[in-house]
Amino acid sequence: MSELLTVIPVYNGVHYLRATLESLARQTRRPDRVVVIDDCSTDGTCALVESFEEISCELVRNEKNLGLFPNLNHALEYAEDTEFFHLLLADDCIRPSFLETLVESLAQSSAPSFVYCSYDWIDSTGNVIQVGGKMGGKRSYPIGRSKFIYRQSLLQTVSVGSVVIRSGKQPLPVFFRQDMPHVADCVFYAELGACCGEILEIAEALCEIRRHSENATQQNTKNLNAWVTDEFRAMQRISCLMPQKGWPSLCLLYTSDAAD
Repeated sequence: MSELLTVIPVYNGVHYLRATLESLARQTRRPDRVVVIDDCSTDGTCALVESFEEISCELVRNEKNLGLFPNLNHALEYAEDTEFFHLLLADDCIRPSFLETLVESLAQSSAPSFVYCSYDWIDSTGNVIQVGGKMGGKRSYPIGRSKFIYRQSLLQTVSVGSVVIRSGKQPLPVFFRQDMPHVADCVFYAELGACCGEILEIAEALCEIRRHSENATQQNTKNLNAWVTDEFRAMQRISCLMPQKGWPSLCLLYTSDAAD
């Protein structure tokens, strides 16, 4: 068991994974354990992890290629091994005070709860191309469950790497859905938020999300019809979690989830 665990699911991540691991090594509060779950990479990903010396990493190799969201769900299984769980994508980075700031903000919260921060977008070389946060905003603020879910229903989602979950050494109550892959992260955090006692927000950008030709956002643009369909279904699904009057009418449109 550990107090703070970072899990990195990866497939063919040799181009960006080193920067991700280096960002973990530079943390003012390092994770007690780092697990990299390799989904049968065919490049030098495993060799990179095994040779990385700045921080200790455990390499877990899947027996067969699971695909993006099944591998993310594999990563979520580690939440019960730790008090604080951090899921980090293999092409994103966190700034030095990220873990210390987010974990401290959850000190008085009971499990399950989570905190997220703002983030900046970086390009393939690590240069900031879009600013998303506010400087000097490290203090965390509670976000009401309804407000958070409402934002998710508008697809104003948080980013995977920007979130730390207080799992309390218990399994997470939800996993990534695989029936709407273009927006599964948005639905996941809405469903997680519906189960949490507290949700906190930090305005400062302590995370860097990489935008490049191979990541999911860019791949979505190649199949716009499926992307738009998934977005519509996600908005309907998330609206079903809202307690306010007026939202149930949207739920009725989502007949495919009637048996959930």
